[in-house]
Amino acid sequence: MKEEEMLCCVLAELGDIQGWNALDMGSGPCSMAVCLANKIGDGRVFAVDLFTGIMNNLRTALTWDRFLRTVVIKADLRRLDFLKDDFVDLITAYDTLSVIDQYTPGGTPHVLNEARRVLKPGGWFIALDHEPVESIEPLDKAEEVEVRWWKIHMDVEKALKEPSGTEYTATELMETLREAGFEISHWRRTERGEMGEGMKFGTKIRERANRITDENLRKTILDEMKKVEEDGATYGMQEFPRYAIYAKNSLTPPKILKPLPLRALFQTVRHRDLLL
Repeated sequence: MKEEEMLCCVLAELGDIQGWNALDMGSGPCSMAVCLANKIGDGRVFAVDLFTGIMNNLRTALTWDRFLRTVVIKADLRRLDFLKDDFVDLITAYDTLSVIDQYTPGGTPHVLNEARRVLKPGGWFIALDHEPVESIEPLDKAEEVEVRWWKIHMDVEKALKEPSGTEYTATELMETLREAGFEISHWRRTERGEMGEGMKFGTKIRERANRITDENLRKTILDEMKKVEEDGATYGMQEFPRYAIYAKNSLTPPKILKPLPLRALFQTVRHRDLLL
């Protein structure tokens, strides 16, 4: 199943969302933001990420009128003070919650608290993520390549002692959302992901891998990168299924957390730019 079809199926469970205001947290390449913009009609989509390069994808993927109803904002998800309380009807987080602690260590409680603040009482929150990579048992060679590709990124982070994200099982993420004050409606697995050609590792991750001080570990990782690229060219890469959790904002007010200083938020945004 292609990514666009998968995302449309995930949103379809909500029924008619025309006219809604939606916030896409951690938009990345904007796949979810595009899907939202095509479904909400006269509503508005706020696509928020630390990297504004996502804008170009929106310009090419959306008609002009839908593009004009999509607002791209460069910001740290821990502080969304440009959105007022109880403002949006829907929040989506596609492959976002698992990487929050990678870019903003310890930031998950703040991000979910902000989500609850800007989401209307009873509004929908959809978290779409993958099971922990280590727990995935590939069904074929193409899916095995995908898993190995993900593991290399994680191995590089570990070798460089860089912050890593938090991979949740569906059960663990539902509990995290409950603790934040959301009410879980239901969850389901998506269908198998899109089959694509092999993917090469970019210049940035190769540069990072070459910074590993342990010579043997560095060689092992670089050799595995080469092998993954070769196997990807032979077998392709099969995205593994994700799970979607559907939750509603409860009527109880969000927790009161100590506001994060703007200086810390600015440093996070700058650091993200330097990584890309």
